[in-house]
Amino acid sequence: MRKLLTIQKDKTITIPMPLFTALITILISFVTAWGLISAKTALFETKTNRNELDIRILQDNKVSKDQFQLVLQRLDNLEKKIDKLNEERSE
Repeated sequence: MRKLLTIQKDKTITIPMPLFTALITILISFVTAWGLISAKTALFETKTNRNELDIRILQDNKVSKDQFQLVLQRLDNLEKKIDKLNEERSE
């Protein structure tokens, strides 16, 4: 009678520690990169939404060209007065 050879298979897998460490490092790197990309995308979307809202507000608050010219003239006059005062102080 022939003896049957039986092979017992161990159901455990042994992974060397350096390979395990490398796998964990790569996994952590992927998770970190995903988190950074998600945060950057969320920040970009927030800024875009804020800019769109600012544009809508500015469009609602438009002034006429006459009003704009009036304000511009007043600012120019103020700037000239300030320049004149600065020149007087420096003398």
